[in-house]
Amino acid sequence: LSEYQPEDIKVSVKDGELIVKAERKTETDTRKSRTSFFQSTSLPPQTDIDHLQSKYIDGKLVIEAPYL
Repeated sequence: LSEYQPEDIKVSVKDGELIVKAERKTETDTRKSRTSFFQSTSLPPQTDIDHLQSKYIDGKLVIEAPYL
C-alpha cells in the first residue's frame, strides 16, 4: 500500500471479516485517475476485535489483532 497515504486507507471488521480498503484519486490538467485496493480475510473466532490496531509505517500497513 506504499502508493497510498494513511488518510486513503480504511480498516474495518464486519461479521468476523477484516476488511482493508484504499482509494486514491489524482488529477492533472488533462487526466483524472482513481486507484483502489480491496482485501478481506476471516479473523479467528477468538480475535479481540475491540483491541484491533492498525498502523501505517514506511508505506506498510501493520495490523495487530490480539486474541482473547
